[in-house]
Amino acid sequence: MPLQKVNDIDMYYEIHGEGEPIILIAGIWSDLSGWKTTIPALSKKYKVLALDTRGAGRTDKPDIPYTIEMMADDTVGLMDALGISRAHILGASMGSRIAQAIAIKYPARVTSLVLHVAAARQSLSILKGLLVLSTRFRMRDPHFFDKISAYPPTSASALRQFDAHMAFDSREWLGKIRAPTIIINGTKDAIVGPGKYTDELVSGIPGAKLVMVEGTHFFASEDPFLLINPAVAFMAEVDGRQTG
Repeated sequence: MPLQKVNDIDMYYEIHGEGEPIILIAGIWSDLSGWKTTIPALSKKYKVLALDTRGAGRTDKPDIPYTIEMMADDTVGLMDALGISRAHILGASMGSRIAQAIAIKYPARVTSLVLHVAAARQSLSILKGLLVLSTRFRMRDPHFFDKISAYPPTSASALRQFDAHMAFDSREWLGKIRAPTIIINGTKDAIVGPGKYTDELVSGIPGAKLVMVEGTHFFASEDPFLLINPAVAFMAEVDGRQTG
């Protein structure tokens, strides 16, 4: 089982394929098995590094507060340990926030950003506030996560991730992102939503490209090529510009 000591944790990861590296960062509470339909397609052209974030999957779950920036540091620490100087970064949902934090804090490490079902912050409303409170209550049930992940988080580590996810807000720093960026969001996404939260991410990142796909927050689970096709085309364009 591939584990690597990074900072204060042992991180679980897998590498598939050869070529330019791409790092896959999953959403909240998810382990890398959520990429099982994405990895085979990407690994035909890329060296795919998929990882479990702190608090999820087979990575350690320390009982301390987590932040998105901390998870960005973990990811770059894993890159260092594996000898990866620079990579495309594909982050989904909470993973997209980690990807943003990497691009802001470690710009030289990012070839391009693929931000999937992404926003700069958690959208807020009275209804969503009630859903947040309901979710925090249900997280006390250890079986709540069984259908979310093959290797579920503990209730404590899930709450640590949840609080980190809710606290993150990159709006002030988006203008510092210099990596070529594509945002691939869903038209029926009730979590991120088209409109305000997608728009502020697109307008905040210089030169960001937006692709809206017909579907919910989970459209890539239903048809991974709705994510893979625009992501691969964009990364190939970036690679072509850098070698041309």
